[in-house]
Amino acid sequence: MPGMHPTQKFLNKLMDASSKDSPEEIVEPMTTNQRRVVEAYARTGTLTGASRSANVDRSAHYRWCRESAAYRAAFIQSELESRDAVLTTCRKVALEDENVSMLIHLSRGAYPEVFGTQ
Repeated sequence: MPGMHPTQKFLNKLMDASSKDSPEEIVEPMTTNQRRVVEAYARTGTLTGASRSANVDRSAHYRWCRESAAYRAAFIQSELESRDAVLTTCRKVALEDENVSMLIHLSRGAYPEVFGTQ
């Protein structure tokens, strides 16, 4: 379903906008709803799941991304935490469970020059 997980293009756009934010803007306090969405996103990894968990309309996320430097920075951090959790689980499955298929996928992503991938 489109829009459930931010595309790399959207994330790059947020990171670009965030790089232009002043330190004063980034430390502005977030609202309770903003904090709830960011925290839920780190757990769920999807905007739909985070919005539902925080009882906030998904459209608020996009407005906050445009209007709040603090939310942008927190959401980027939450996305990175979510991605890290997925990678941690994949590595566990690949290495501890000796899942060869998962190990091949991780290896091709981590070492594209060795495995001839992009």
